Amino acid sequence: MVALALVLGTNVGRASVIPIANCTFEEGINGSVAGTPTSWSGSSGSVGVYKPVTPTQYSTIPSADGTDVTYINANSYIYQNLTRTLTAGETLQLTVVVGRRADFTYGTPLVALYENGNGSGENGTLLTATPVSEPTVASGTLVTWTINYTAVAGNSLQLVLGNSGGGPQVDFANVSLSSVPKPVNVALGIFGEVFLVVALARTRPVRNRIHGWRAA
Repeated sequence: MVALALVLGTNVGRASVIPIANCTFEEGINGSVAGTPTSWSGSSGSVGVYKPVTPTQYSTIPSADGTDVTYINANSYIYQNLTRTLTAGETLQLTVVVGRRADFTYGTPLVALYENGNGSGENGTLLTATPVSEPTVASGTLVTWTINYTAVAGNSLQLVLGNSGGGPQVDFANVSLSSVPKPVNVALGIFGEVFLVVALARTRPVRNRIHGWRAA
């Protein structure tokens, strides 16, 4: 019983980061450049990278991780095929900064993960998405979105960022993706530690009685 508790107590997983090349859109760019960001593929000429100007475009820069954003015009997208094999039922957590320029009409942000694609954008199986928090993006602000996805089968993984219409531009910055352990593992770990404490506490009176008998 004690051994079982020890095993359960160690069954606590940790989130593992899934690498995304040029996740802050800082690589290969110096100033404002039209075209697909380095390490990404997509709609050349309808996308690009620039450094926001405050306060006319944004009230603050994206974050301390970088000052560049990628802009995506109406009905355009960029994508990246990630070097990661998925496990069926695996939970993925994606965070991305979504920006709305104060001097532009806002578009419709597209954030999606696909698996088993053929190498081009928006192909394959769209993973089930559950928004953790998708706050409204006010004019002149950059807001972090956090979205959970559930893997379906397990194969190639593709990340897509886009503007599905509505307005001429949506901005993105600071993208990160990780695999999140199932909550049941954490629960089992806590149960195991509590069970171990209780089991050890119950053995103390028995040991005391044995020592008492020996002394008599």
